[in-house]
Amino acid sequence: MSFGASPTLVACNAHCDACAGARRWPRALMQLHATSWLALQPNLVTFNSALAGCEKGYEWEHGLVLLASMERAHLQAEMISFSSAISACEKRGQWAMAMHLLQRMHMRRLRADAVAMCAAMSACEKAGQWEIALALLEPTLECAQTSLDFGCAFSAVLGAAERGMAWWMALALLNNAVEMRVSASGMYAGTVASALRKAFGDQRAIDFLKSSRSLWQQGPCQASREYPESTQGVHILGEAPGIVVLLKEADVRTEALVNAASSKLKEELFVVSRLDRPTSGLLPLARNVPAMNWLQAQFSARLVQKEYVCLCEGESLGKIGTRGSIEEPLHAWIWPGEVGRTEVAPFGREAITQYQVDGRFGDGRGEGSPLELMLLSVHPKTGRMHQIRAHLASTGRPIVGDVIYGPSQFAVQSDRMFLHCRRLCLLDLEAKPFEIVADLPQGLQELLQHLQPKSEGEAG
Repeated sequence: MSFGASPTLVACNAHCDACAGARRWPRALMQLHATSWLALQPNLVTFNSALAGCEKGYEWEHGLVLLASMERAHLQAEMISFSSAISACEKRGQWAMAMHLLQRMHMRRLRADAVAMCAAMSACEKAGQWEIALALLEPTLECAQTSLDFGCAFSAVLGAAERGMAWWMALALLNNAVEMRVSASGMYAGTVASALRKAFGDQRAIDFLKSSRSLWQQGPCQASREYPESTQGVHILGEAPGIVVLLKEADVRTEALVNAASSKLKEELFVVSRLDRPTSGLLPLARNVPAMNWLQAQFSARLVQKEYVCLCEGESLGKIGTRGSIEEPLHAWIWPGEVGRTEVAPFGREAITQYQVDGRFGDGRGEGSPLELMLLSVHPKTGRMHQIRAHLASTGRPIVGDVIYGPSQFAVQSDRMFLHCRRLCLLDLEAKPFEIVADLPQGLQELLQHLQPKSEGEAG
């Protein structure tokens, strides 16, 4: 960076802060180091800006180095300094280091705010450390000031109990949230149900949701919205009590379709699950607040069954009928105004994708090619962003037409991504089973018809 004839610390701090806001943490650190080259003494603003950059970049180790550098510079770290470092640790699942930083704050008589406490609890949640998360709940509630603070605290500790299969604690926490008049939602109840499902099976989880609906089904809802007059592209495939299911076409945003459907039906519809823009298929929507919370509870408890069909390219997964599961944890990188990306990461969230090989095709590169095209039925057991796409790409088998996770050139050309939500099974608002199927779009069917099936006797 060029400062002109007389650089000042104010200019350095402004540039460091801008780099942090733009998630350019390396540049924020470079600007911090540049102050010494320019014979300037960095102050708290400089370090806090650099720490904010490390938080946004998930660089917890660099954050710890900055805290140590502040001490060497005889600067007293503030609450905001520690909060940034704790948040960076949370994003990487470093629960032990997050707890260490909380302890350092206590030793310095710095009172952690709800943001720092919730970040530490979230780090414990990711590691399944429910006992430690529970120990942090009371001090977190003491410093909580908004309903969002209370909600984040209970969400983190419930998630930790679910991950640790401590279903009895999850039940107690839900009751505690209700007694404290924290707005319990379907997601809260679904987390408890998920813990019960892990311990006793699906039916126990379903029984719990049915019996506890009065506690959480009237939970918080989204603010009302204004809808466009256009209703083009709205295809209703099925309805059930509290539910309407749309057919989403490829290259259509979920939110845009929901707004158009709300305008067409002249009622407010609530999103409970999304499809990526390039994905087509079944999109369930809730018709009222109780239905929204009821469906959210089922999704959170992993009781909703979804089946996708996709065509991927890579080394063979085996003969037709072969089944497998990808269970690598996933972490989603999401930045406002940009397309997010999901990657396999040891600090990521649990993700399970099961599949079955339904078809095998040559990739058009000749008999000696080790690659092939595979038609899969895919059943995601968790609901992470871009889960199917990221999981298959992580094995070297990206979905045909995926411009984010795939190569620049696929063996077969497609004007869209070959991923379609084909089947959906859940419970309607009357707790009755509801199943619906959407046929593969005509364009994808035609693409398959032009492929050369691979005989089961061929290599791979």
